[in-house]
Amino acid sequence: MSPKKADAPAVASVWVKRSANAASCEGEGEPLALARKNLEGAKVRILQEKRAGDGMMHIQMCGADTGEQNFFQIPKSELEQAKAVGFSEAPGFSPKGP
Repeated sequence: MSPKKADAPAVASVWVKRSANAASCEGEGEPLALARKNLEGAKVRILQEKRAGDGMMHIQMCGADTGEQNFFQIPKSELEQAKAVGFSEAPGFSPKGP
């Protein structure tokens, strides 16, 4: 019987976000794939990703911000690299929703 392999240690991670700049009646704004490319270009590893609203109410009018955000779970050690390309930390974000 072979010895049991130890599980790999969990990476300390953090969720970051950036507005998708989506406006009512004007399309989806920045696609998740483009935001992912920005992070990858900054040498940030992506553990998970999700497109979601910011949890706030927004006016329903053409041209108004919809509040859509691109969220990414990244290693905490790479947070400054993500900030350098326009992302901010998203404390309390859960990919499962509220």
